[in-house]
Amino acid sequence: MKIKMTIALMGLSLILANCGGYEYMPDMKYSLAVDAQEIDKTTGKIGNLLPPEGSIAYKATVYPVPWGVAGLEQAKDIPVPATINTKAGKEQYRINCSHCHGAEGNGGGKVGTKFPGAAAITYTIKTLPEVYHYVTTGGAIMPAHASQISEENRWAIAWYVKNVLQAPK
Repeated sequence: MKIKMTIALMGLSLILANCGGYEYMPDMKYSLAVDAQEIDKTTGKIGNLLPPEGSIAYKATVYPVPWGVAGLEQAKDIPVPATINTKAGKEQYRINCSHCHGAEGNGGGKVGTKFPGAAAITYTIKTLPEVYHYVTTGGAIMPAHASQISEENRWAIAWYVKNVLQAPK
């Protein structure tokens, strides 16, 4: 008898749950969801791939100069930090730069010798902000390193290049 009563209650609950087409959470069933690759009908933009106009990523800094060689002239005006970790410069250069530019900055790194065009960075003395700009945005065939090296370490590398590798010998 208990089994028949349980089955009857389950059947009745299924019938009542769908009775009259009443929806308890209509917003969840018929939401205005947009897939990532789909064009949003309300804005005309592609799904959630594009950030809101004018937004800045979390913990991001806005680089004030156009990227690459185009921004080199304006790079001279980049403010130099009050303190630079000069001791980290040599180690950061060894880790991030020497494989192309060589330990002495002459372009003789292991990668630099296989792919012609790795510049010798000892050939000309640039301002500290210009060297920082090159490390940050790249130039010629050198890729940008803004996403791989922290701002503090990019300044340390720039200091090392300017004051050690490019120092008059």
